[in-house]
Amino acid sequence: MPVCLFNLDISGSGKIALYINVKCPGKHMSENNSMDKQIQDMLEFFSTERLDTVKPKNRQTSDLFWVTEIENTVDSIETAVVFLDRRDEYRWKWISFALHHALYSLCVASLVHGNYEVVLKSQGNDAMHYFRRGLHDKWKKSKIIRRDDSPYYTIEWDEIENNPLQIESKSSKKPKIDHLISFWSALARVQDQEYWMGRLGGIKALKLTESQVKNIIWLVVEVRNDLMHFIPKSYGISIKDLKAAFIDVIGVIEFLAFESNPFLFSFKPDVEIPLKEAINSFKQKIDT
Repeated sequence: MPVCLFNLDISGSGKIALYINVKCPGKHMSENNSMDKQIQDMLEFFSTERLDTVKPKNRQTSDLFWVTEIENTVDSIETAVVFLDRRDEYRWKWISFALHHALYSLCVASLVHGNYEVVLKSQGNDAMHYFRRGLHDKWKKSKIIRRDDSPYYTIEWDEIENNPLQIESKSSKKPKIDHLISFWSALARVQDQEYWMGRLGGIKALKLTESQVKNIIWLVVEVRNDLMHFIPKSYGISIKDLKAAFIDVIGVIEFLAFESNPFLFSFKPDVEIPLKEAINSFKQKIDT
C-alpha cells in the first residue's frame, strides 16, 4: 500500500510550501502500476502548468531563442565535445567553462520538480531552512558543513524543539530581481537526501567520492574562476589533472542524469538521448 508523506517546508524567508513524498514499502516505484499512473498524471499536470515549458509549435522557425534547464546542460556538454577537437591549448579553458556550466545547470534541473522558485535565493539559504515530515514529527533546521577554506559545503539537519512559525523572522520583502542559487548551493542540495532530494520518492541524492570533491573544488576555484576573472600573469595548468577532473565531473553529471532522478526527463523526454550521446562522446574523446 503506497504511503503519502506530506513535507511541510518553511524557508528562511518564511514562505511555506507543501510537498508530497510517495513511498512504496518493499517495492520499487516502477513495480506499482497504480502509483506510476498517479505520478504520471501529476507530472503531466506540472508540464502543462509550467510557464517555462511553453513554446510555439513552430519552434524551429521562431525568431526567439528558446532555452530550458535540461537543454542548457546538453548544449554545454556538446560544446565541451566540440572543443576537444580543437588542437590549440586554449581548448582546455573552454572545456572547463562548459563542464562547470553543465554541472551547474543539471544540479538546478534536478532540484526544480516543476517549481522553479525553490532554486531562487529569496527562498532562503542553506543555513536557515526548516521542514518536518509529518504533523507529529519534530521540525528540523538546516546547517552547512564547510570544507576547510573552500566554498564547498554539505547540508545537515538538526531537530529543534521550537515551532519555526513562532521564531521571529528577519526576512525582508521579496527582491524586485531575484537570483539563482549559487553553484555551491546547488551542488550541496543535490547531495542532501534528507530534504532536497527527498521531496519526491524514488530520487537518490548524489554521493561524491573524495576524488570528485577535490577535483570539483580545484576545477571551479583554481581553473574556471581564475580563468574567467583572469589577473595578468603567466599561469600553467596540468593537462593530466584537467583530464582527471573532467572525468570526475562527467561521472557526476551521468549519475544525476540517469541514476538519481527518474523524473528528470519527464518535461523534456526528447533531450535524454542527445545527453547520453554527448556524455559518451566526451568520455571517448578525452582518452584520445
